[in-house]
Amino acid sequence: MKSNYFLFALVGVALGACDGGSITSHVPKDGAKYSQKHAEELSAAGEGDQAVEEFVRMGELFFEQGAFEFADQMFLKAQKIDSKNSKVLFYRALLGPVISMKGFVSLIEPLIQDGAKEGYYKSLDRVRNHYRKEIRDVVLEPKKGRSLFHSYGDLQQDLLSHLIPALENSVLLLDELSGKSFNVSIDLERFEAVLTPDKKGIKTYCTYGTYPSCHTSGKMNDDRSVSVNDISVIRHLFVSYLNLLRVETAYSLKGIRSLDQEDKKNPTEYVKMLKKKYPHFLKLNQNHQLKKVSADLLKSFKSIEDLYSRYPGLDGCKDPELSYTGLISSFCFLGNQKVASDLINVLMGPTRIKVGTSSLSNKDIYITVDISNFLNHPIADLKELLPMEFDSDGYPSSLPDPSFGGIMNDSDGYKILHEKPNSLKFHLFKKKRLLDPYQLYSIVAKAIE
Repeated sequence: MKSNYFLFALVGVALGACDGGSITSHVPKDGAKYSQKHAEELSAAGEGDQAVEEFVRMGELFFEQGAFEFADQMFLKAQKIDSKNSKVLFYRALLGPVISMKGFVSLIEPLIQDGAKEGYYKSLDRVRNHYRKEIRDVVLEPKKGRSLFHSYGDLQQDLLSHLIPALENSVLLLDELSGKSFNVSIDLERFEAVLTPDKKGIKTYCTYGTYPSCHTSGKMNDDRSVSVNDISVIRHLFVSYLNLLRVETAYSLKGIRSLDQEDKKNPTEYVKMLKKKYPHFLKLNQNHQLKKVSADLLKSFKSIEDLYSRYPGLDGCKDPELSYTGLISSFCFLGNQKVASDLINVLMGPTRIKVGTSSLSNKDIYITVDISNFLNHPIADLKELLPMEFDSDGYPSSLPDPSFGGIMNDSDGYKILHEKPNSLKFHLFKKKRLLDPYQLYSIVAKAIE
């Protein structure tokens, strides 16, 4: 799904998630050489604009080679000369999350369950055998001071310490680009092509050392436009993933798949086991960031709603070329303007939603929920809201808190209990992947009347 392209392709590199290819790197016609030493000489001579240009060119070439840390170093040097340079802010926003995840694939090895080990090691072999050395280093070589994750608590703490701050910083950098448009030389829609060596011979040659430099068989041309709308879309993708991580780390949702191994035949015994064996699961983390979620997402969805208003009829899921083309050729994370508007309503306050169909009358069941109340006043332990008593069909026969922590009225809670919607039947932890933000938003949107 191309809507996920920037965030998941870039972070996917750090996770070793992208498949290899063998497409020739983009190189213009006329040859050129760029070096850190020459850029520093230009800066010392008072030629700041030219120095920034050379640092940016080097950063772009390192980016294309997959040498993301070297690329970021070049962009950082450029930023120190010109802190408002749009290209510099843009590239640093893209690179921050990737660098924060350096070596992540190696770090998670102790957490890989038996059923997933074969696929995990195949992925490692693909990275080792088919990716460039620069990419292998990003995927497999953790920074000094980072240790293997021996528990999901270790994983969550690492996300809180590295990826979440990196995403937050990226969003701030993208905010500085709000309302701006500019050109870049890298075709990011073809980004995956640079992950693997070109069998026909790479036309960009970079050296890494005290004074890194790059030679190309062509001069760099800024022939890719980054529009105001592109920045809005990319920012939304980053904010969406950031807030999914905030929710997951707030309630220790990482590791939920380990529950698949537990016996779920008896609902009551299962809930008892959950409370005893997994005390931290669904329990609020003291360092949670839930209060940031509502405001961040609200601003993000409003920008997307504005995009739809500027392009009436736009629906990237059906026809990506209908009304909007840009750096991202299509995006399908929101179906249409109504979905964006509905999700804004959910975040702003009480909203009427459909929770399922009554197993008794076969009629749709609607209740009013206030998600903002949950985000601003989070529940200390979600396990305490789980029912302990069930009937023979797996439906709860009582609820510890009919308001579900204050997100609805008690009367709506009792209505759900009485009508027995299929959505409440005991299958809370059946085997499936955790939702990504786009799936999550789509499900919420479909529930809104």
